[in-house]
Amino acid sequence: FDLDSDDDLELVCGSDSGILSIWDFPGTDVSWSGYMNSPKNWGYFEGELAQPQIADGFLGSFYIYPSPIEKDGIVRFFLNQEATVIVEILDMVGHKIGGAELDNPTANEYNEVGFDFTKQSNGVYILRIEAKNGAQREVKFKKFAVLK
Repeated sequence: FDLDSDDDLELVCGSDSGILSIWDFPGTDVSWSGYMNSPKNWGYFEGELAQPQIADGFLGSFYIYPSPIEKDGIVRFFLNQEATVIVEILDMVGHKIGGAELDNPTANEYNEVGFDFTKQSNGVYILRIEAKNGAQREVKFKKFAVLK
């Protein structure tokens, strides 16, 4: 659509968490390639836009990559609201082998923190993420593998 009446087309994409991204393309003809140049990759939305859903809790999706980890691993997490975030790496018995506290991660986008696994042996480990703001807190866990 030409949202700002400048004779250029704008592309708008929205997510379930209420984030809208808008790109301004020059001209009036925009297309991009996809699998087999499918016509499903372009067109106009006809219908009503729904109200964005407000995310519950502090933490959205999170993961550690690459998987399995050989040397360095990066924890990536989406923060729905402002909070202090503690990221911990635990062995299978629950002993903390590494961690980081982020006092000012950016709300409403993905944040990352890296860890060095060169001294860790092959095995399964646990990623623990805790977000807290005042008396509220949320904790999530995920298991991952180190394989050298």
